[in-house]
Amino acid sequence: MSLLELSDSELDSALGFARERQGKLYPTVAGLLMIGHENYIRQYVPSHEVIFQVLDGVNVLANPPSMKCSLLQTFEKVDLLFQSRITEQELQIGLFRVPIPNYEKEAFREGFVNALVHRDYYRTGAVQVQLQTSSMTISSPGGFLEGITPDNILTVAPTPRNVLLAEAAKRIGLAERTGRGIDKIYTSMLRSGHNIPDYSSSTVASVVLRLNSADLDKEYIKMIVNEEDRLQKAMPVDALIALSVLKTERRATSEMLSKKIQKSDYETRGIIEWLIELGMVEGVGNGRARRYMLSSKVYSISDNKAGYTRQRGWDTLQEQELILSHLSKYRTITREGAAELCRCTPNHATWLLRQLTSQNKIKLCGSGRGAHYEKL
Repeated sequence: MSLLELSDSELDSALGFARERQGKLYPTVAGLLMIGHENYIRQYVPSHEVIFQVLDGVNVLANPPSMKCSLLQTFEKVDLLFQSRITEQELQIGLFRVPIPNYEKEAFREGFVNALVHRDYYRTGAVQVQLQTSSMTISSPGGFLEGITPDNILTVAPTPRNVLLAEAAKRIGLAERTGRGIDKIYTSMLRSGHNIPDYSSSTVASVVLRLNSADLDKEYIKMIVNEEDRLQKAMPVDALIALSVLKTERRATSEMLSKKIQKSDYETRGIIEWLIELGMVEGVGNGRARRYMLSSKVYSISDNKAGYTRQRGWDTLQEQELILSHLSKYRTITREGAAELCRCTPNHATWLLRQLTSQNKIKLCGSGRGAHYEKL
């Protein structure tokens, strides 16, 4: 039976907003919080409070009175305040103009609803939303539940603190029904070129979500949208995280990407190889020294070919310096020794040694099996 077909009392019972005792319905804490009158909420759940602020550094631009009304009313009020601070840039992609907001609405919605539903109502303190010039933070009293950390929040099974409240929020459409609202926060932010959502400021006393609102890379967004259009499906969140890390850090090992994606090294390598097949990522080096970077195609799209050349060439300089440093200490090196030292193929080692020879930095001594190189 649809919820719309139920009477008010039946609906309250179905959603867990009320429980029957001796033939009478009594509101639950979840029902009181979700749809109760503000006077009763103040009396029975005095810890409930929401603060919305707009700041420019230490200067307060907007600081409306704190809210202690029902969660549904609170969400509507804060959503209106948030919408008033949205500015959009239009991005031309093919024949269509796509609006790109400074703050992602879906990421805010999921983050704020999580803060309301999963906060610890036994703790004093308010759910706070603070908008700064380049970032937004959403904080809620009560740390992560046992077993959940910023380093596994993407992969750990959802465990609500307030089960009845969480289920009710899902059923009325306020929260993500699958319980994977965190994935939505990450996906919406990364698809529009923002940095990875940051939970690192969270403590045992509060969960803090920071969402970045830096200047957007329009060409990068176009690339993501066009690739999704070509694939006829959305880019998975794991791939979006990997691309974001490489965009920010320039180069990264599979171990580093594994930590950011929050999956095993084996799973991470599968994601990386898929991105390599798409032509979006390139591998540099071999073995444990292998690193990954955005491909020449990606750098070309953003009209940063010089940046690609610098990133690609930096590895060669490092390898050459490694060989010269070895020769300064041990005097000689063979091709096989250079390949082992630089963790590269014998052919690449030969090319490195020839480059150093042509630069008159080393010389070839001997021939055949006795061939080796010495520093000039």
